[in-house]
Amino acid sequence: MPIYTQSGRYGGGVYISEGYEYGKMYMSEKQLDVLNAVARATEGNDSLLDENQRRILLGIIEEYTKPKTKQM
Repeated sequence: MPIYTQSGRYGGGVYISEGYEYGKMYMSEKQLDVLNAVARATEGNDSLLDENQRRILLGIIEEYTKPKTKQM
């Protein structure tokens, strides 16, 4: 679970990164690398995936990508 801390008297504490959903399954970086490679290979090539299938693939990538964590 991506967490970060923030110091301060009133705004301080331990927080969960914005966009992260507890209990949601996310894909690994390797899995996302494969899907992103497929997406790049299908760009402008309707013989592999039509535009609707490509939109679905990109939606899957977006849905199952873990949000980036805050860097302090």
